[in-house]
Amino acid sequence: MLPLKLKLNQPSNPTPAEANLKLHDFQIKEADDDGLLVAGESFRLIPNISNQGAKASGITVSLSAPGLELENEEIKLAKPLKPGMQAEAIPGFALKVPDSWSGAQEIELNLKITNRTPASSRDEKIRLVDWQTRDRTRNG
Repeated sequence: MLPLKLKLNQPSNPTPAEANLKLHDFQIKEADDDGLLVAGESFRLIPNISNQGAKASGITVSLSAPGLELENEEIKLAKPLKPGMQAEAIPGFALKVPDSWSGAQEIELNLKITNRTPASSRDEKIRLVDWQTRDRTRNG
């Protein structure tokens, strides 16, 4: 078996003065860990942010989740992100499926990544698709 290495898809000629923050991937953590979200269930969405440009500091990740109850709308990353680095937005976003929820094939979450130095912002969408089969996708 060959050892695997993770390599970020970095632009060939990044502009050194600009940060390039993106949603790299995300995790969903739920209490019962069955991969299904049902009415009344709470879960955490933990985005993993990558930087493919200049060092970025003052990074904030915010989330809007139409149709779900959202406990915290914003997370500030504790440390700057250097070029080529990734960081999870800990502790993640605490969400709850409303008790009145009757199920859905797709829910779209809106994520915004901003940084103070150098100033920039990026909008991303996370789609949770067909929860019954645990198929989760990201569009950005």
